[in-house]
Amino acid sequence: MLGPRPREALARDPAALAALRRDTAAALAAAVAGELDPVGTAERWSRDEPALRLAAIETWITERIAGWATGDAANAELRGVRHLPGPGLALNIRALCEARDLAREARRLEDSPVNKALLLERLLWALAAAGGRGRPQARERS
Repeated sequence: MLGPRPREALARDPAALAALRRDTAAALAAAVAGELDPVGTAERWSRDEPALRLAAIETWITERIAGWATGDAANAELRGVRHLPGPGLALNIRALCEARDLAREARRLEDSPVNKALLLERLLWALAAAGGRGRPQARERS
């Protein structure tokens, strides 16, 4: 989960890292299902270990892409389709790869003064798009 800095795990509580990863994975599954508030979640995550959240997001996305690429059992019927099947998830592979690229860009910027909440929000919206949910349409006033 720590990506290019695995030695950081030695200085961290393994139970806390596991909890953060579980929390992040549950939120990302909710994001692709269209059941997550990206703005509120990003704001909360920007104050709670944003670098670890970004690493967990990139890991989660990479695991889904790797599962598709290696043809694991959950993805055995993928040939020729635009979406990755999975338990309760149908992910657009192109949008998922774009989200992975955003996650990598965000990790490169994590030590800069960039607004972490906006980086995380952008990623969560990209994952919502990968799940076919995208941004909600503005309602017209009558």
